[in-house]
Amino acid sequence: MYSKQIQILKRSISNYNINESSKYLDEFENSVSKAIDLSLEIIVKKIIDTTDSFKIDLFYKDAYKIRNTYENIIQNIPAVLTNDTSLDELSENFELNFSLDLDIITESIAQKTFIKLDSAERIFKMSIIVVICYFVEQKIDKAQIKSHFEDEVAEKDPKEDIQEKAIEEATKSGLSKKMMFAIAAILLVGLSLFFMAGSKQETTATETNIDAEKQPQNIEFKDINKLGDYIDYMLPSDDIITIPEKGSEKAILDFILDNSNSLNGSGYWIVLDRIHFKDRAPSYFIDSEEQITNIALILSSFPKTKIEIAGYTDNLGNPKSNETLSLKRANSIKDALIKLKITEDRITTKGYGQEFPLFKNDNEANRKENRRISVKIIK
Repeated sequence: MYSKQIQILKRSISNYNINESSKYLDEFENSVSKAIDLSLEIIVKKIIDTTDSFKIDLFYKDAYKIRNTYENIIQNIPAVLTNDTSLDELSENFELNFSLDLDIITESIAQKTFIKLDSAERIFKMSIIVVICYFVEQKIDKAQIKSHFEDEVAEKDPKEDIQEKAIEEATKSGLSKKMMFAIAAILLVGLSLFFMAGSKQETTATETNIDAEKQPQNIEFKDINKLGDYIDYMLPSDDIITIPEKGSEKAILDFILDNSNSLNGSGYWIVLDRIHFKDRAPSYFIDSEEQITNIALILSSFPKTKIEIAGYTDNLGNPKSNETLSLKRANSIKDALIKLKITEDRITTKGYGQEFPLFKNDNEANRKENRRISVKIIK
């Protein structure tokens, strides 16, 4: 997850600007939003990690010059995106000053979010301008840069921001073979979202006769394209998680906090909307770790709550091997939660294989959604 200050920085762009930018770039709004997230974190991290005071001085000198010349630039992001000259001129000094390999960075962003390379480059350059304006408007002192952006992260310790490691490696001048492999894994999870959104075709859930003893019928499925805006939610532990207002974490919290719900083991299944698996793979994509961290924080805040984790596959392959694979997927989530300080006795797992598909397994987009994880609150 990003620090609180980076979230505030992102909000300065406004949903309207993101929507208009996506129209101009002919990209899906969710993809543009994610590309901005990645760009902002890479840029800010580059500034934070810079120990060369001369580079910082040049950055501030250039920042004030740009902000004074283009006072309302951040309020009209689409206009910036349409002007190649402005984009190049306003971002060029930053790229040179901090020795950014623009080709590597924008190619990585494009692949992770499944937008065009040109769109990724425009968004990254635009994000540089947003960061420049933010630094000037917030009057961030040179000596306080690191603390300004890391205060919120420190509050979350020891709950580690798992995605930070991937970004840190991606912003280095070169990518190791190990990191290239990790990035390839990240990209494939974006592919599932791309096919679901890009195809723009209606998909309807299949009707299944579910054995009530094996799995209750009250399954709540969250459409990844209809999760709403991200909100900050303060837990009883005083931890703050940033979650979609209509996402799985909110559904889990609503159920736990609703006293009318009888947590007697009868079960309430919620499909985790941001955890995905590669075909035939037991391990989740790196992008899934944000949601896993959120769930760990929720469980930490409600220490009496126990859950069952269920894993599923598509219908490709042998049913018996699919059942084994689905259990491995459930256990991979359990292991991740244990590493985040949730005790093992609070988590049980089950692999349902290819049973109970949410969608017909008649195309790859639907099969990706059926390769999933659900949780049941059992206490």
